Amino acid sequence: MISKTLLQQAVGVTLIVLLLAGCGGAPAESTAAPMTAAVPTPIPSLFPISQNDKAGYIDVSGRIVVQLQYDDAASFSEGLAAVREGSLWGYIDTTGAMAIQPQFDDAFSFSEGLAAVQKGTLWGFIDATGTMVIQPLFENASRFTGGCARIRRDEKYGYIDPTGQVVIAPDYDDASDFSEGVASVMRCTSQKACKTTTMIGPWGTLTNRTGGEWGYIDPAGDSAMSPTFDGTGSFSGGLAPAKIGKSWGYIDKTGTMVIQPQFEDAHVFSEELAAVRSDKKWGYIDRTGTFVIPQQFNWASDFSEGLAAISIGEEHGYVDKAGAIIFRLKCLLAKDFSKGLAEVWLEEENRGLTMAYLNKVGEYVWKPSTSTQPLAEATPTP
Repeated sequence: MISKTLLQQAVGVTLIVLLLAGCGGAPAESTAAPMTAAVPTPIPSLFPISQNDKAGYIDVSGRIVVQLQYDDAASFSEGLAAVREGSLWGYIDTTGAMAIQPQFDDAFSFSEGLAAVQKGTLWGFIDATGTMVIQPLFENASRFTGGCARIRRDEKYGYIDPTGQVVIAPDYDDASDFSEGVASVMRCTSQKACKTTTMIGPWGTLTNRTGGEWGYIDPAGDSAMSPTFDGTGSFSGGLAPAKIGKSWGYIDKTGTMVIQPQFEDAHVFSEELAAVRSDKKWGYIDRTGTFVIPQQFNWASDFSEGLAAISIGEEHGYVDKAGAIIFRLKCLLAKDFSKGLAEVWLEEENRGLTMAYLNKVGEYVWKPSTSTQPLAEATPTP
């Protein structure tokens, strides 16, 4: 599917002013008369599918609404989806019409009106018309969140605003997107060297950076929390996972450890619960640190739309917030629910990996026609 991240530089007095303003700075006050907001047209929920090396889209019922015609396809965001024809990426609308012609070497989904795209080896940003509004100047780029996008230049990470101005200088060895007004950042030090590991699977390529000293910055680039942690996660609901030594706990926005480090691994809170690993098994805690779903899973994902993907034994499944396994299935990978469906990856003899979609009662609403498994493969739990 789609991958990568970005970066840009600016010079002069304008940059100095913007650096003071930081990400998501208040826009200039308008003297125009207020306008009545138009009622937005609902955007249909469409999901990318792949069969016989061609990609298209289905609706929530599993009906193919954009025919299998592309060489790759990503999820819709803000009414547009990146698709690949040959070696180049463009964007289609929800009718399947090509809204932005294929011309990019890689492409991200739209966020806050802009999308990161790659031309050659460098990244820039386009608007919904396909106009390159931030020129490709960066080694890597991510989506805009809270008025900021993470970029990389000279192997260091910083942040730009929607005009392409650098508002937080690229000075970090790793960094996250902004969440709830702060972003976690890391610097490698002689005392805490960094290590990069890469995993490749049906979910894509994941790069993990460990080591270094982690802390948080605010949208102005000022330190919001000293870099005293061995690992950090994004804030959600005022709490974020943080690692000290080999153990994970949770901190609040002041940097106070409100759930003491005691876990082998920890996810961000989602729908008031967080997946944590203890004694080599995953379970879920509430915001007090109390286990509400005991550790029993080989792997656990975050809650989304009331369910979380888990694995237990040789099976995957989905669990509700009471800890009940709603249904089980045999698959290689089960993803989170989004807009009523969950993407799963099946491993079938003589066919390799195939992608399918499940609804919330465990029914497959779509599988490739070449699949040997029945459409209702998931087993409800009694």
